[in-house]
Amino acid sequence: MKLAIEHDFSQRFVNTDLILNSSEYLSESIRYRHHTTISPIRISSKQFNTLKKTDQYLVSHLSERISMADISRASCVSERTLERLFKKVFGLTPSAYITLLRLHKARGELSKQTNQNKSIAQIAMDMGFTHLGRFSISYREQFGQTPSEFRQT
Repeated sequence: MKLAIEHDFSQRFVNTDLILNSSEYLSESIRYRHHTTISPIRISSKQFNTLKKTDQYLVSHLSERISMADISRASCVSERTLERLFKKVFGLTPSAYITLLRLHKARGELSKQTNQNKSIAQIAMDMGFTHLGRFSISYREQFGQTPSEFRQT
């Protein structure tokens, strides 16, 4: 499954030191979608705070196995509310969002010179991927090349 991302979402991952300004990204994403003719959105401050809290939880637990129940508890909203909010704002399910965060984080780790001695499998495992074949397939679908092809460039 290719994860469809919007232009603003991909901009978040331009730096290899990604995911450090998650709340800034949320603001930019919402502002961007609000000012475009493509699916403008409006969310309340409560919804924004829920997304911010959720994103902070996801970033701090990215390498762990994360269930919807875990995310729901951390966000203090029901699973269904969370799913609807993610679909509305990002056009993704929470699990697709997590996969995307992990893929971009893995890409950042693969590009760091300090990680050149670390195997791709180890980086994938550190990012929370448990099935290396699926990691490679998802990576290729998202970035158009395998992790090893990316590392060689």
